[in-house]
Amino acid sequence: MYYLKDYKCEDHAVILDFVLKNPLALVCGSFKDGKPVASHLPLLVETNDNGEMTHLTGHLMRGTDHYKAFEENEQVLAVFSGANHYISASDYEIPGKASTWNYETVHISGRMYFVGMDELLGVLEKTQDYFENNALSPAAFKKLPKEYIDKNVKAISGFKIKVENVRTTFKLSQDKSPADIIRVTEGLGKINTPEAKRMMERMQIVNKLKQDK
Repeated sequence: MYYLKDYKCEDHAVILDFVLKNPLALVCGSFKDGKPVASHLPLLVETNDNGEMTHLTGHLMRGTDHYKAFEENEQVLAVFSGANHYISASDYEIPGKASTWNYETVHISGRMYFVGMDELLGVLEKTQDYFENNALSPAAFKKLPKEYIDKNVKAISGFKIKVENVRTTFKLSQDKSPADIIRVTEGLGKINTPEAKRMMERMQIVNKLKQDK
C-alpha cells in the first residue's frame, strides 16, 4: 500500500464515513498454498462505543473458490475505494514534473469467520433493509416469501470479519502547493465528467480541512 504521511488519515469518524459511503469492497484472501481469490461484496460495519470499527459483515455464495479459500485460511483484506482520477502535470504551476493518479482507499485486514443460520438471516435482513432504505418497500426483507428465502439461503453463508488493522490512503494532492492544488482542481473542472467532478470536490474538501488545521 502507498502509505505516506501526507495521505494518511487516523480520524475514526472520517474513516467510518468513507466506508459507509463506499460499501462495495474488494474482499481478498488466499488458499493455504497462496493461490489468491477476490470478490466484490457489499459490507456493513459494526462499531464500538468510541465509533471505532470492530467487525465487517456480509455474505457470499457457498461452493465458490472464495468460500473454499476462507474455509482454509481466515486471513482477509477488504479494500474500499472512493474517488480516483488521472492528474496531469500540465496543470502544475512549474512544468517538468511527473503526472500522477489521485485516489482514495481504505484497507481493512482481519480474520473472517462464518456464522450460523440464525445469524445469517440477520445479516441478510440488515443488508437488504440497509440498502433498500425503505421499510415499506416490497423488497424489504420481511416481505420476501418464506419459501423463496428457505430455498435460496441454503446456497449462502454469512460471515463476519474481525477488524485488526485499518490503513488509509487519501491521495488528493496534499503534498502540492496551494497554487498547484487550485490549478489541478480547475483542470479537473474543465474535463466535465462525473469522475473528474467527484475528484475535484474531494480535493477541495480535504485540502481545505488541511489548511484550516
